[in-house]
This record gives sequence, structure tokens and C-alpha cells, in this order.
Amino acid sequence: FLRESTEDLRFERAAASVALADLWSLSFHLRTDEARARSFRELTRLVGALPTWNLYRPLRLTSLDATVERIAKQFDRDPG
Repeated sequence: FLRESTEDLRFERAAASVALADLWSLSFHLRTDEARARSFRELTRLVGALPTWNLYRPLRLTSLDATVERIAKQFDRDPG
């Protein structure tokens, strides 16, 4: 998830409970309790199956290149 930072650029693992709350706030607003329950169940499965990260970064255009580079470096599966 994208987080604002005043200066530094860093990744931190997000706790599942925090990731679930963030994902829930971004999810579609469904009309029925059944649909909301199903969506919530699927989100809990997602945060239980995959690592989630917070990216703290400055909100300055001059920091954009460094931010993109850091994301690519963090998740590069082939560093060779």
C-alpha cells in the first residue's frame, strides 16, 4: 500500500489485519450483506495467502524515479 513519508523511501511488511482493513476500504461497495460477507471472506483468504507491503515514499515528483527504481529492485525475481 502507498504511504506518505517526509524523506525516506522504504518498504515494510504490513500486518494482515492492517492489509485487510486497507483492502476492505478499497473494495467495491456491495449492496447486500451476503455480497459483503463473501467479499470479506475472499479478502481474508488473499491476505492470508500473499505477503503485503507498505511503501513509504515522499510525495514529490522529483522522487518518482527513485521510487520506481526501488519498487523494481524490491520485487525483482531475477537479480542477475
